[in-house]
Amino acid sequence: MVSGKKTAALFAFVAVAALLLMPLTADDGSGNLAVADDITLSYPDYDILIGAGDTDTLDLHVNNNASENYTVVLEVVSSGGLSANFNNGKSFTDFGLTGGELLYVPLTLEVDKFSGSGTSDLEISMTCTNMATEAVTSVSFGVHIQISSHLASEDQFNKILGFFENPLPYPMNTPAFTAVLSFFLWIGLAIFILSAAYLAAKRLVSDETKEYFREIRKELSWLIFLAVTVYGISESLSIAGVDAQYIALSLSISAILYIILGAIIIWRAYKIIIPMFFSKMSKDVKGVDDTLVPLFNMLGKIVIATVALAAILATLGFNLVAILTGAGILGLALSLGAQNSLNQFFSGMTLLISRPIREGDLVTMKEHSAILRVKSIGLMNTTFHSWENEEVIVMPNSLVASTVITNMSSKNNAYRILIYAGVAHGTDLELAMRLMKEAAYEHPNIITDGSFDTPDTRVVEFRDFDVRLRMAAYVDDVESFGSIGAKLRLVIYDKFRENGVKLSIPEMDIHISES
Repeated sequence: MVSGKKTAALFAFVAVAALLLMPLTADDGSGNLAVADDITLSYPDYDILIGAGDTDTLDLHVNNNASENYTVVLEVVSSGGLSANFNNGKSFTDFGLTGGELLYVPLTLEVDKFSGSGTSDLEISMTCTNMATEAVTSVSFGVHIQISSHLASEDQFNKILGFFENPLPYPMNTPAFTAVLSFFLWIGLAIFILSAAYLAAKRLVSDETKEYFREIRKELSWLIFLAVTVYGISESLSIAGVDAQYIALSLSISAILYIILGAIIIWRAYKIIIPMFFSKMSKDVKGVDDTLVPLFNMLGKIVIATVALAAILATLGFNLVAILTGAGILGLALSLGAQNSLNQFFSGMTLLISRPIREGDLVTMKEHSAILRVKSIGLMNTTFHSWENEEVIVMPNSLVASTVITNMSSKNNAYRILIYAGVAHGTDLELAMRLMKEAAYEHPNIITDGSFDTPDTRVVEFRDFDVRLRMAAYVDDVESFGSIGAKLRLVIYDKFRENGVKLSIPEMDIHISES
């Protein structure tokens, strides 16, 4: 047992010593080796996979195993849509190697974006010159590069729908006929899938949403059909085996059309869903109704158009990061230069969403003693009409959002009015107040059912010439509170006259001195 442990320890010691004594100038030991005199070049021993339009780097390690100095020339020959260049941008490079030196030489590989799938051979030659003896030695080797391309039609060529071999006899088994046949099959599949989806969804929708469902089907069916048609055209080009450049052009156009059609489909569905959403929400959430639909339609249109534009720019190869950075800087500059306008805009958004006032409301504002009617609420300004519609007042939304507004008609049509009367000193005040309440209870537009405070009178002030009385009552129509109050004053006046209640008449004694 002891001797076994000693043997294992000795073996481990030898292995570690061998690793520590390994020459530092040796190559990495991975991959294939090409040898020319005392110079070795190591390169990967596996096929390199590169996609069409992509780049990759081939790692070459050149090692001088001798003590003499060498001059090394590397040259590469590529073909089949593959280009290879050294750091100097050329297909060849030369450098010197001192004794024992190891040098890393990167070789950049680039594949044309229109290249087809397949294998491309890369031929590399190395010529080494011994600086002491001037002896020249050369070696050549090949590296296999696997190219993959989404534009290549090898897997789809002359196949029905790009998947199935064409079993038909000539000339119906030609690529052109197969492409046309596949196109019409795509159209048929689109019609079949849309019909099946419609029949399945029709059974799932409830009676109250059937109208929305029919509208969605009417708006979206032709757009989805058009999207499938565009896809069928692109696939048919690959089946026909046309040049990769035309397939690439078709795919680019198709991608832009998909984005546009997708944006239209989302927008059409959004316009239909938003009213349905707010219609349901209004039953459960207070303050939510379909008056918000235009605002959310506008916001949805902006968001969908912005996303679609960004997707199209990305498809065309634009750098979205640079565009967004530039847009951010531009937006910052615009925000600094248009603070007032932005303040008005966001104040308008606040008014439209929170809706402290609505079109048609009667309001009073801290800055205006008159009663104003809300005519319209825009994104930048709010328009008011005077109650008599004699004046039009346009106010910035920033001012409307920051002022104190009393909404006279936001919850109901009831409105509290105050009727004042000055009676002569010595008048039976109880009688006068009772007559004022009788007049209120007899008026059909005064609310007396208890849903609001019933008419009430009180003495509010003793003045030099009279005693001032006040009656408070609620009218059932805020729009007519002025005319209701006027009629109520006439009735009170008649009752005072009939019952001997005298209104005060200011009197002034004038004394004329004889002197």
